[in-house]
Amino acid sequence: MIDVGGPCFAPEGPFETLISQIEKRGWQATQRPEDALIEDLAWIHAVIYLNSDTGGASTANILEIQRKAARGLMRKKDIPQSKSRFFKNETSEVAETLIFAWRKPQENVLQVDCRYSIRSKTESSQHNEASPSMITSDHVRIGDTTVQRYSFNPTNFPGEKPPAVVIHTEHMTVSQ
Repeated sequence: MIDVGGPCFAPEGPFETLISQIEKRGWQATQRPEDALIEDLAWIHAVIYLNSDTGGASTANILEIQRKAARGLMRKKDIPQSKSRFFKNETSEVAETLIFAWRKPQENVLQVDCRYSIRSKTESSQHNEASPSMITSDHVRIGDTTVQRYSFNPTNFPGEKPPAVVIHTEHMTVSQ
């Protein structure tokens, strides 16, 4: 599960090299806005709102907004300072989605954000049903990378099928 390594935690080299490294680990790039991908992208982005102040919006409303945003995100065009790719990785047990976002706002600054969704393909899922919270989260810093992990209690999302886990990594390096 989640074998991306260097491109997300210690990115080195140009964008194309990092994409190649991800693909060599078995991830497949996709630009097709299929329903399963849109759903994963929606949960990847909705977790920020669902884990904090929802502004009074319902879970259904937040997810619907994020589904629309995901379709727009997939149409986003690269510019020299900002590029992104969407990946899928499936085994017999899990389906994973990855958004890889690369930004170089200045010549000496590199920012790489990776956002993952992991779904169990089996009925006995890996969801965190022990916690009464809607979402449990933890946050760690590893070198120049911040890692946030969110797990969902599906009993708090009736009518929805959240992924087992969403992980956000944010890496930034500033060279001299």
